[in-house]
Amino acid sequence: MAKGIYKKDELDAVGQKITRRLIRENPNLAGELLDSVPKEDRARLVMRYPARDRMDLIMLSSDPEGLIEAMAAPDLWLSIKEIGEEDAVELVRLAGADKLRYLFDLECWHKDVLDPLTFAFWLKILADAGPEKLIEWFEESDEDFLVASFSKFFNVYKKDPDDEGFEPWRSFKNLWTQDGVYYLHFKDPFLATVVQSALEAIRSAHDYRYYALLDHVELGMGAEAEEAAYSFRGSRMADHGFLELEEAIYVYAPLSDKDLARLETEAASPRESWFEGPAGAAAAFPLALTDPPTFFGRALSLVEDPEVIEDLALGLGSLVNRVIVADAMDMTKVESVHDALAKSMTFLDLGLKRWSGGDLEKAAHLLRAQHPLYLFRAGYSRVLALGRRAGTLKRSGWPSRYDFGLELLGEDGPVIEGLSKPRPLYYAGAGENGEALFVEFRSGEEIERAERATRRAEFMGLVFFEALGITDRELANLKRAYQGLALNWETVFLTAAARAFSGSGFGFEPLSAQDAGSALEAMLTPGAPREVRPDAARELRSRLTGAVSRLAAAGDEELEMASSLADSCLELLAEEARSICLEELDPRYIEWLVIEG
Repeated sequence: MAKGIYKKDELDAVGQKITRRLIRENPNLAGELLDSVPKEDRARLVMRYPARDRMDLIMLSSDPEGLIEAMAAPDLWLSIKEIGEEDAVELVRLAGADKLRYLFDLECWHKDVLDPLTFAFWLKILADAGPEKLIEWFEESDEDFLVASFSKFFNVYKKDPDDEGFEPWRSFKNLWTQDGVYYLHFKDPFLATVVQSALEAIRSAHDYRYYALLDHVELGMGAEAEEAAYSFRGSRMADHGFLELEEAIYVYAPLSDKDLARLETEAASPRESWFEGPAGAAAAFPLALTDPPTFFGRALSLVEDPEVIEDLALGLGSLVNRVIVADAMDMTKVESVHDALAKSMTFLDLGLKRWSGGDLEKAAHLLRAQHPLYLFRAGYSRVLALGRRAGTLKRSGWPSRYDFGLELLGEDGPVIEGLSKPRPLYYAGAGENGEALFVEFRSGEEIERAERATRRAEFMGLVFFEALGITDRELANLKRAYQGLALNWETVFLTAAARAFSGSGFGFEPLSAQDAGSALEAMLTPGAPREVRPDAARELRSRLTGAVSRLAAAGDEELEMASSLADSCLELLAEEARSICLEELDPRYIEWLVIEG
């Protein structure tokens, strides 16, 4: 595998000189600066630029074809997709046979079935790049792939000398022939023109292979060829990390602390390249298209060996593609690459922090010694541990005692629901029809939100069942009497507190309309807009924090959450109380108190 010889700071210095303005105003100088960089590093450098500038730089190079050759196939594909296939025809024209094969492998399959529309589209792109490019692709393509692909478009019939002119197929529409012997009946006339143009060029250059192709199609070998082509394609795609789902899903296997220690011991042996596929350039996009998370970026800056960086880039590219497959993303969409890249970087960062204990020097050593897959798994184990915690709470904790258990948690309820799934998912809010949307975790912020929700859910059981002593019967009665949309813990607590302010004593029972009016008179200032009375606010906060502080398990975090729960209750009370009319209380429209109808 060819390795770059420039150090990172030297490459950065050239990159800082080649600006968008320089590309536009002094393209010759931009090209000279680019050519001053070794070819392998040149390919990595151009990936730092936006797609349009990237293409301009490639064309300014003295050897654009060599530059394309030095690029990793995924980098070229990504560049073409970001620019737009029809606008990036010049890049296709410069691509070698291996790059073209990758484009067709990635683009033309839907699961294990060839997509004729996409195949026809790429035939047109090849034709636009020039007949010689189409022929080059045909010469290097697998026979099975060609037979399977062209079988999607037409059936083949031969002239019968004994029945010439009266063959049954003569009545078919959309018949086409180049020689008056082999007749093609096109299944979709709208795609016929593109395919016919390609076949004309192929016959002109390779008469023998053209007729061999038609013979295979005539014999009905398309299905058999498609199965074989898919098998060969799978082997090639695996070299880039596009594994079968059963293998790709392994990216989410957890790693215990014991596993991490074992991996460290194994890494003490002489280091070998992680990349086991054929020699080729490492994809630059994982390190070029994103700003690495802070800790990961700082650790990466300590890694200077270009061979290690190239192996790291190979591992990252493979990891991103594993995530695309494991998450069932559309591998032909640029958005999938960016989403999988963001997710990979998030869990790499988390894995480095966990494994290194926050030590940057050790983190840099891990980048040198451990495959990114293991770093990702070390980070994702945090989500799996959180999922186990939430699942245990839902299945055997306090919410399991009620069919409305998660409802009591308000917005945290769907978060616990998502975490409790076989593979933990993030609750991303409600959809257009009000349904809960669950997606894969994509950032550290999402994990932190889920952790906070899980801690609060556990805390609610502690504060209400142990500190405040609510019983199952009391909670069931409150649910039965509640006339709002969804009963939550804030409403439960405010109802109990309102009973105390009404003179009936703190307790978890529904309020009468009279008691509710008396309580609100005591809790709120007179006249509109009403506000929570300072003494009432102090009483609410004191009751919660005081009850929690008496628990043996109470610590600073529990007291902070008790204070936060009091704040949310007060905010709810203040927001709803501004325009309330105490003379005409209607339980149907007071969702923050449980009032008997």
